[in-house]
Amino acid sequence: MSRNHEECLILLEQIRWNGKPKCPYCGSNNATRYKNEHRYHCNECFTSYSVTVGTLFHKTYFFGSVFCKQIFRQES
Repeated sequence: MSRNHEECLILLEQIRWNGKPKCPYCGSNNATRYKNEHRYHCNECFTSYSVTVGTLFHKTYFFGSVFCKQIFRQES
């Protein structure tokens, strides 16, 4: 995962969850982060998810390849 992609996921997590992951399946805030990944395990419904679940970026490569590059291009 590139540095820009990593930073973009962190930014999206802050925007979407205000730093507190929320399960898109059950709405719980009780989650555990997987080590070395931007994925979470819900301790209520036992599913795993990332910040892109439930967005137009879910199950696409568009988020990493285009969207993140555009965000960081705007900042420079």
